[in-house]
Amino acid sequence: MGTGALALPYAFLNGGLFWGALGIILMARWNYFASNRLLACKELLDSAALGADDVEANDVYAFIALKALGRPGAILVRAATGVTFVGCGVSYLIAASDLLEITPVSLVWAGSPIFTRLANTLLCVLVVLPLSCAKSLSFLSYTSFFGIIALLLSFITIIALGINHTSPTAAAAAAAAVEAGGGPSAWDRAFETDAKGLSRFFGIACFSFGIPPLLFPIQGSMPCPEFFRPAVGLALVSVAAAYILIAETVVLLYDFVVPPNILTVLSTSPLSTTVRLSMVLVCVLTYPLAIVPLCESVEKALEGPRVARIYRWESLQGPTSYYQPRDEPEALSSSRSILAQCLGRREEISRETPRSPSDRPPGHMPRYQQPHSKSRTWSWRVLILRACIVFATALLATLVPCFGGVVAFLGAFSVAILSFVLPPLFHLILFNARLLRREALIDVGMFFLGLVVCVGATSLTARTNLYPLVSSHTCPH
Repeated sequence: MGTGALALPYAFLNGGLFWGALGIILMARWNYFASNRLLACKELLDSAALGADDVEANDVYAFIALKALGRPGAILVRAATGVTFVGCGVSYLIAASDLLEITPVSLVWAGSPIFTRLANTLLCVLVVLPLSCAKSLSFLSYTSFFGIIALLLSFITIIALGINHTSPTAAAAAAAAVEAGGGPSAWDRAFETDAKGLSRFFGIACFSFGIPPLLFPIQGSMPCPEFFRPAVGLALVSVAAAYILIAETVVLLYDFVVPPNILTVLSTSPLSTTVRLSMVLVCVLTYPLAIVPLCESVEKALEGPRVARIYRWESLQGPTSYYQPRDEPEALSSSRSILAQCLGRREEISRETPRSPSDRPPGHMPRYQQPHSKSRTWSWRVLILRACIVFATALLATLVPCFGGVVAFLGAFSVAILSFVLPPLFHLILFNARLLRREALIDVGMFFLGLVVCVGATSLTARTNLYPLVSSHTCPH
């Protein structure tokens, strides 16, 4: 549960209350399926002694892609992850700027909404830029917990003010208007939707879950990784129930009038201002957690192939010498197709000799469990690069100012690729002959389902949300 949940009532409004609840349940099940597929891929590579547990947690997904599709697969995962990080940073700045604009500390530029938005975004940049240039983010370790508490308090405030907003007198007047033919009832509106609304719902819901892209960093941070699978299932069920309850309650309380960021619907009371400022603080403190990993990936790529290890086949065999293949694999001919290369790598996996844990060097620890330490020289080049990335996200947040639209496009595109398209494909390729016919057909079916839904939702969301945003700098409803 994260900041994307602020757009969930807007998603339910577009997708329909009934279809939204059904979609959240199916989305939770789909995330669980994809997570299990990725975990199975990692366990297979571990059992083949290919060193998956010696890759940093943030690189495990790309490592699996490298073994499945070669370098193109690793580049695809890196690119989708980079787009997701950039989109998260942009959405955090949009949310913070939108909320800041309705508070007394807003920087108002008379007669120019876009300059007002730019001024408030730059005010947020003054906070996030030093945080993003820090050598360590350990001081932000409790940000996620604080963010969840602030988010829950925000929804409690929204629901409490919504109950006051829908007084018995107002509810009776609305019911009388419906009976007099003044509009559809709440039951009828619960089923209202269209392709555009469903695409928005899919993108926002996909962004709000997004378990597979964060799967291995979360697993690596757990003290007992063996309980990870049941923990994922329990978390998905709990979050899905909370999403349905909160989103549908808010939509009904506010009489189906919900903006992309639900906190902007509140009044200007001191309580509402406090809630907004607390969420602004959460957004600016969470921003570095999304942008710094992207900055580090770009820095590694610019430093050269020796540091950008994820693209090198040799360095990904593990940092120690006890992972040795039985026979050196034959060089893959450049004329062979990517599919043939993938099948060839399956043979390499079967020829490698697994070594027992006793063969490992004394004191060896999987890399994702090792203490995080880097001997990086903190130069002006690093600071300038990070500043450029921060200001680039600020410019995008100013030009594309709709929180719900950005979250919908990001979820339908990059998050859907990482969550629903690639996991069954990697599982199918890596396991290959080990799969039963039924399991192989499930992987093929889920891959094509994810691909069709991703392409359809991305195109619809881009045409109905992103294009109007870029052309008019206003948020479509």
